Amino acid sequence: MASDTKRSKEADSKMLVLIFDLHKELAFPKLTTSISYYKRNMYVYNFGCHNLRDDSIHMYFWDEISGSRGSQEIATCLLKHIHISVTSQKHIVAYSDTCGG
Repeated sequence: MASDTKRSKEADSKMLVLIFDLHKELAFPKLTTSISYYKRNMYVYNFGCHNLRDDSIHMYFWDEISGSRGSQEIATCLLKHIHISVTSQKHIVAYSDTCGG
């Protein structure tokens, strides 16, 4: 990963290096009383994507009504991030820490 990052930061590099992760699901709304804790029924998901070329970070956020934590949601976030981040790069390297999707 270090060598890929170094290569991507070169001035004429055609390489984009990304790290992505789906974070722990978050309960919404955050409740502190014990009775309401067990009655909450909605979770939200946060997918983070870090571009090592310019150290920019993008977060993609959705609730369980809009989608789940599967491969389609992860691929959608990655594709959206690639469309945002790619300017002149021809080669993309992506690292993940066993992101389920």
